[in-house]
Amino acid sequence: PLNSFIMKNVMGFQRTIMRITDERVKKTNEVLDGIKVIKLYGWEESVTKEVEDIRNREIDALKGRLKYSIFLTFLWSCSPILVSLLSFLCYSLVAGELTSSRAFVSLTLFNILRFPLIMLPNMITQL
Repeated sequence: PLNSFIMKNVMGFQRTIMRITDERVKKTNEVLDGIKVIKLYGWEESVTKEVEDIRNREIDALKGRLKYSIFLTFLWSCSPILVSLLSFLCYSLVAGELTSSRAFVSLTLFNILRFPLIMLPNMITQL
């Protein structure tokens, strides 16, 4: 659920970025097509400001998408640690005592299962 929420926001930012990029490219092409007129009338500063404003909006949207991507990567990186901690917490609450031998064996098993669990979504989508 959290992953889908984050990805919906990332995709929303991506659509915004593409729309603004198209706007900037159109404006740049317009400037390049009319460069002689712009130079003749001395409109360089105003045209430059328009393109820079569009570019600044594009950069703001890129920063927004980047924040969500960083958060998603952070969650993906921390998930094995969180799973281990939550498993130990649940075991301690249910069974009472967590010995060092059980903890280290569990950590080893979690580490062995890490790669298959990472690859599982990829395998499901390839079916």
